[in-house]
Amino acid sequence: MASEAEHVTARNAGPERSRLASALIPIIMGFGLLVVVVGTVAIALLFDRVNDVKSENRLLAAAFERGILQLQQSALQQRTISYWLAYPGHRTLVLSTPTEGGVARGLLKPAEEGQSAILLVAGLGGNCYRPQPTTYG
Repeated sequence: MASEAEHVTARNAGPERSRLASALIPIIMGFGLLVVVVGTVAIALLFDRVNDVKSENRLLAAAFERGILQLQQSALQQRTISYWLAYPGHRTLVLSTPTEGGVARGLLKPAEEGQSAILLVAGLGGNCYRPQPTTYG
């Protein structure tokens, strides 16, 4: 009799397992679909961020190149000025303040052609004259 009860219970357990498996399949499929959707969205966001970083990298590289060019131009200007100041053929004019007690001093070194000059000043402090922009018109 015990074997008949076990046999009946085992027969009834089969349909319960299949009902449980039937109920879990949509849940597992939904979870799998959710994982696929989340993964796809994460990959799309990652590619978008990579493109943003590439764009930012291009902008930074262009800014770096502009900075290098400006630095090279500045170095060339400084070298030209130092050569110009050291060249003994130019006449140097010493400038001083028109008022007594003034500490400002300057040097004016005209070019040989007379079309341009270098003006070096020192001691202007914070109260120096700042010309206002002129409008023509």
